[in-house]
Formats: sequence, C-alpha cells, structure tokens
Amino acid sequence: KVLRPMFVLIVLFGLLLVIVTPGKALAHWWIIVPTRDGIDLAIRLGLQALLIVSATSLMSLTTPPLAVAGALEWAMGWLRHFRVPVQDIIAMVAIGLTFVPLLIEETQKVFAAQRARGADIGVNALLEEEAMGALLIPLLLANLRRGEELADSMEARLYATGPRTSMTERRFQTADVWTLAAAAVGVAVVAVISFLL
Repeated sequence: KVLRPMFVLIVLFGLLLVIVTPGKALAHWWIIVPTRDGIDLAIRLGLQALLIVSATSLMSLTTPPLAVAGALEWAMGWLRHFRVPVQDIIAMVAIGLTFVPLLIEETQKVFAAQRARGADIGVNALLEEEAMGALLIPLLLANLRRGEELADSMEARLYATGPRTSMTERRFQTADVWTLAAAAVGVAVVAVISFLL
C-alpha cells in the first residue's frame, strides 16, 4: 500500500520510455509509436527502480538514518587518508535515505489532492499530458521546498563549521562479518543474473 503511488510513477515513466525510445516499432497510434527497445528498457529500469525503492524503504523503516550513516562512515573511514570528504558523502547518503519515505508520503498527498479536485489520476490516464503535469509538477515543487528547508536548517545549526564527532565507539563484531558475507553473495548473484540477461 505504501509503495502504490511510487509504482504508478514508475509505470508512468515506463510508458514514457516505451514511447520515446527509438527502435523497432511495434504499432502506430497517431503520434504514439511504442518500440521493442523501449519496452525492454522500461521493464529493466522499472524493475530496478522498484527494487531500489523497496529496499531503501524497508531499510529506512527498520533502521534509523543516523545508524546507517554511522556504519557507512566507519566503513569508508580509510578514504580520509586520500582526502576524500567522507563525512559530506555520508551526509548526502543519509539525507537521500531519509527522503525516500518522504517522497512516498508526498506522492500520496498529491494523489489525494488531485483526486479531491476531480482529476482522473490513475494508470488509465498516465499517457495524458495533464496527468503528468498534475503529478510531477507538485512533486518537484514540494521536494525543492523540502530541500530549501533542509539547507536552511543545516546552515542555522552551523553544519560545516568543523569535523563531526561520534558519541559512541563502533567495533567490528561477528555479526558484521556474516552481514558482509551475505551482502557479497547477494551482489555476486545480482552480477551473474545481470551478466546472463
């Protein structure tokens, strides 16, 4: 239920890819020309987007963003020797993870608001320009507004005035080894499947 609005957006972008991607035409409906390459690209990118959104939503709902950021910062700590701005990168990752459920919530609000105004927003109306504008423009404006508010909040808290410190010390444990092994197996399986497809 939570992912339903994101699923509709993924379908919307998938239909757009089917129409605008050049390739072997499957049919001709006025100016709409779906292609085989467009269908392949839409399916592949749609499944990837759905997997990413599902995984990040699950992780953000079960793990606090600060815990994820702390773990990533610890794992990438060795990059500081090469003057890589690890803390800035981790801050961006944490903000991105936090924004996924906010984006889903904002999408639900836009759907509810457009339906309350009598707009026909759904899979049947996804090809219409009015439906695209009614969904994408409010989402874009809402996310730009959230970004500005976040920037103002970080600036007010003097975010970039010095190095960040950690309240707790993190140590590598046996559970971490098993987690890394499971993640490595998962990445290997995905790589093999991607290579075979």
